[in-house]
Amino acid sequence: MPRRPRVFLAAPYSQWMDFEAGSVVPQWRERLERLRSAFLAAGSEVFNAHHNERWGEQWLAPEVCTPADFAAMTRCDVVCALIGRPPSGGVAVELGWASALSKPVVLLVDPIAGASPLITGLGAVTRTEYADEPTQWSDVELRAIVKQTLWMVNGAVPTDDADTGVATNLAGLDISEHVRFCTIDRCGHESATATI
Repeated sequence: MPRRPRVFLAAPYSQWMDFEAGSVVPQWRERLERLRSAFLAAGSEVFNAHHNERWGEQWLAPEVCTPADFAAMTRCDVVCALIGRPPSGGVAVELGWASALSKPVVLLVDPIAGASPLITGLGAVTRTEYADEPTQWSDVELRAIVKQTLWMVNGAVPTDDADTGVATNLAGLDISEHVRFCTIDRCGHESATATI
């Protein structure tokens, strides 16, 4: 049985945090949860740091989240990235990893904020599709994003589940519990799948 496509869902974190409340701002959490759910409903496995860190309630230290996010990037098939307004430095780092690893990317850019030339030029070094960030965050817009992102996997789900050789103990830290792709089973229950 072919494995499901793995989507790395990147989005601003710090700029979407309400640090007093200790969690992602509700408007952005709801939007990102809806996009993540749309990917799950389409049969994808999804890595999203916001979800894995319980929307900011279990914020990981930089020396833990950075290698965990990088390990997830090495295992994904495609990246869907919300750039943010202003463009997020963290998302820019993740896009650098994606391009270095030749991962296909769908960039969702705020049409007012735009993006830097290095981000807009990403298509020169890796397969990249550009789209405006959703305006209404409607089901129609979310389905279009999911369709465009999964199309970037060439319409064929990879069947090779071979280990990429990325260690889960980078710099002496065991990050395996923080690298979780999630999926939905036939009964509609969400579960985490081991990836490394």
